[in-house]
Amino acid sequence: MRNFKKFILAISLVLIISITASAQWTAVISGPSLTPQEKKYSSTHTLTATSAATGNLTTMRFSSMGQLSSNLASDSTRVLWVELWEDDLFNSDDRVKNYRGEFSGRYFVNIYVTVTWIPGEIEDGDKTVELYCSFLLIKNPDDGTFSSGSFFNYQFDVE
Repeated sequence: MRNFKKFILAISLVLIISITASAQWTAVISGPSLTPQEKKYSSTHTLTATSAATGNLTTMRFSSMGQLSSNLASDSTRVLWVELWEDDLFNSDDRVKNYRGEFSGRYFVNIYVTVTWIPGEIEDGDKTVELYCSFLLIKNPDDGTFSSGSFFNYQFDVE
């Protein structure tokens, strides 16, 4: 029985280590206040993958999706475009993925990947990525010049 308990403990530790080592999420970041048709950029976050960092295994997680300010028009056709980028010190930055966010009235209800620009290795053999993103909230003609306030949170991840 004692050997069985040791075996179970060893398996549990391997699983815990495997799960925690499989992804490196940033802390939760509050989304920026957005003015429609004005692109905003996040700060850059350095993450290390378990093997070479690839576009397929690099992602963003969105949470606490709320609603736009009442100063902005209610518009279910409105879109939030998010581009995930890898900062490149010596060359132009690499666009990794595009996301499309959807609304129901003023409520931010869904976001998904529309294209992965770099599915393979982002940098040849490099496990470290410096990720940032851009946000562009599409304008409704009735919006005026108001901004949204923060209406979502996000995180960066690389496996």
